[in-house]
Amino acid sequence: MFRSFILSAIAAFGFAATSQAETAQAYQCSVATSRASGGWVTSEYVFAPGQGGATVYDGLIKREFGKPVAAEVKEDTDKRMTLLWEMPLYNRAGQATIMRFRAVIFKQNNKVTVQARPAGYKNMFEGRGDCQMVAMKVGKP
Repeated sequence: MFRSFILSAIAAFGFAATSQAETAQAYQCSVATSRASGGWVTSEYVFAPGQGGATVYDGLIKREFGKPVAAEVKEDTDKRMTLLWEMPLYNRAGQATIMRFRAVIFKQNNKVTVQARPAGYKNMFEGRGDCQMVAMKVGKP
């Protein structure tokens, strides 16, 4: 399942396997989820840092938007990278909210923590997992 998700992420990000394309680095992450994550934290993520920001893709983003969303790189050091992004979403009861996401990638051990918090509420949903750095070609197929 993760392989098919990554293939859809590659297509969504516009990555291609061409010899004339430039190489980009992305984090491919698998996160343990539970009922406590409320479905807001998904099991698979791709984080692609770039010039002046990053893009994020997961199962929720795929379902709601069909393409990666922009993320702010809040911190990027030798030890960790912190990414922030927001998405307008609806819960199971049909209530609209802005869901605020935060991912911290710990570069020294390739661990990740993903948190989701609905704006205006105290609830927080969290998942932890592992990442691997992958090189992808950026360009036209």
